[in-house]
Amino acid sequence: MARIEHEGGNGTVETHGGAPARQPSYEGVWRFTAAAVDVSVPQARHAVRDLLVRQGVPVHEEIMDGLLLIVSELVTNAVRHAALLSRR
Repeated sequence: MARIEHEGGNGTVETHGGAPARQPSYEGVWRFTAAAVDVSVPQARHAVRDLLVRQGVPVHEEIMDGLLLIVSELVTNAVRHAALLSRR
């Protein structure tokens, strides 16, 4: 079970001509829900990469690699601790 949700950010800005134009908005709240199993780690990594690509966020490849490593570490810790807590 993996799901990403987004809330917030209207993405509307004013152009030089005074007419509003739509630009990508990187603001908002993003949620990723996953089961406490090892397979959730690559799912989270792929979900974050896909999200950034879909939103057109300009991220250099080296920055993306570092970001995905951080996501992997955070989700690994969350999965590990959630599994420990669910055994109680």
